[in-house]
Amino acid sequence: MATSDRILRLFDERAAYKRNGRISLRDAALEAAHLAERSGAPPSLVLAALLRDVGHLIGDEASLRSTGAEEIGAAWLSRFLGPEVTEPIRLHVIAKRYLCTRTSHYLTRLTKEARRSYERQGGSLDPREMAEFVKNPYYLQALTLRRWIDVAKIPEVRVPDFEHYRPMLERAILTRGEAPVVA
Repeated sequence: MATSDRILRLFDERAAYKRNGRISLRDAALEAAHLAERSGAPPSLVLAALLRDVGHLIGDEASLRSTGAEEIGAAWLSRFLGPEVTEPIRLHVIAKRYLCTRTSHYLTRLTKEARRSYERQGGSLDPREMAEFVKNPYYLQALTLRRWIDVAKIPEVRVPDFEHYRPMLERAILTRGEAPVVA
């Protein structure tokens, strides 16, 4: 099975459940990717928006609590995709913490669940953590991704499906070095 099929199948098979009863991981991923694409983002950032929750789909409860879905997902995807996709995914939680620490009104605009996860994920960053975050060459992409994630929560919004993103995903995988699947 081609890598793109494996990745997209994860969303078909495991992402239909609704988070907080509002919007499924699948729909949130598609909405975030659509926002990224509409804003003119490069394909790598569109894919980061689409795939940012893959860690929730492959991790078990214990690993999600101890490591975090963003770390699990980025590590797994790094086997197929470059850091221009995986680093914003890995950094999207700390990006939320950064934005909440840096801009007090940012926290008030988050959903109740996002505020709870912010606290579980460590809350405000200290000055050392803030400085470390902005040293990462992908921190601006992570901040942009975070903003799309926080907006992509509208149930039943009409957006392209996963097949729309398949060619973009396959190009990114080929760039990373996977041999094409011959039919």
